[in-house]
Amino acid sequence: MENKTRSIYEMEPNYKQERMLSGLLLLIFNPLILILSVFIYERSYENIIKMGLLGILTGIILLFVFLTSHLKDQEKDNNNNSLRFVLVYLICLIMVCIFPLIPNLLWPFLPLTLVLFFYSDAVTGIMSSTFLLSLAVLLDGGTITVFFLYFLSGIITIAVFRTVTQEFKVQAQFIILLSSYIILHGIFSILPMKQLYLQDLLMIVLNVFISTILLFFVFWVYSVTIVHKNLPKYMEMNDPEFIVMKELKDQNKSEYYKLIHTAYLSEKLARELDANLGLTRGLSYYHQLGMVRNKNMEKTTEEILQFAKKYNIPYELYQLLLEFHDKKKAYKSREAIIVTLSDQVVTSILYLFTKDKDSQVDYHQLVEVLFKKKIENGFFLESDLTIKELYQMKKMLIEEKLYYDFLR
Repeated sequence: MENKTRSIYEMEPNYKQERMLSGLLLLIFNPLILILSVFIYERSYENIIKMGLLGILTGIILLFVFLTSHLKDQEKDNNNNSLRFVLVYLICLIMVCIFPLIPNLLWPFLPLTLVLFFYSDAVTGIMSSTFLLSLAVLLDGGTITVFFLYFLSGIITIAVFRTVTQEFKVQAQFIILLSSYIILHGIFSILPMKQLYLQDLLMIVLNVFISTILLFFVFWVYSVTIVHKNLPKYMEMNDPEFIVMKELKDQNKSEYYKLIHTAYLSEKLARELDANLGLTRGLSYYHQLGMVRNKNMEKTTEEILQFAKKYNIPYELYQLLLEFHDKKKAYKSREAIIVTLSDQVVTSILYLFTKDKDSQVDYHQLVEVLFKKKIENGFFLESDLTIKELYQMKKMLIEEKLYYDFLR
């Protein structure tokens, strides 16, 4: 057990090796699956050569696009998971090779596009799904109308679900997508028909129904494997009555309540900026846990490591704690920035109230000065926060006046 824990926290992830393996898998299996599909559907040897070369070319391009895309969405956790994307893509490729065996009106292309997008990014999702669609139409001997039906549907799928947050409020997106999908079926499937048959209409209805079910299934898998994979652990750790927090409460109540207040502000900011809620609250609670053991506010790497191994914390929280206490580098994650600002606002207000409980604190000025100093010190330079998001954070912190009065 000790070795397993050490491998999780102490071994540096070998992303270079993972990318090399991903590239190798794509270069081998992408053309291989395409060649096998040609054999299955009895195409010519000329097409076998074409498919093999096409498989190599598209494999190289897809991996290049994936690795060079700027993935900002930390909840998706795709930046250094090229191998995961390649495996998902190859599974989708095998599925697409089966599409010609069923009528093209029944192709479940919407959920397939969503899977590729969720496990990569918008650009890679569009490119990979377009290639798979082209392959399906080519193997099926389909028309340009079939291609445009599913191509435009895929574009709309990625466009509407790019704004999905970790809370998964997707009712509006589903309505937009399914309405667009039905309209596109009307344009490309029903209108070109010289005579409308009940069988074709039933297949379209069945396609919409199956696609809807599969879309919900994709969301569930995505939630379990990516967005909320550490939710049970965060629910345990982020409880104010968790053993570590109880220990802090027994030894230093004022510090304990300061962390509670910091977590409250941090979570409000995290919701507004679509940061990882569990990760933000976890950092809010445990960024100063050294004081529980030795009254030392500064964490060393060894202390963080021992804490991580003892309580089996999520690896992402371990990495964030290391980032938070590395004073030589500017913060990149928005969670670290959110917790830092919340902590400093709460600390400043509590300090002023400690000196004079009845003092009239100008909260607006306090927050303004804090942000001015942070900007002058280059605190935000390495983050992906926009000017609008910085303004939103400052505005929210200023508007918490009633809560600050509660700290007296």
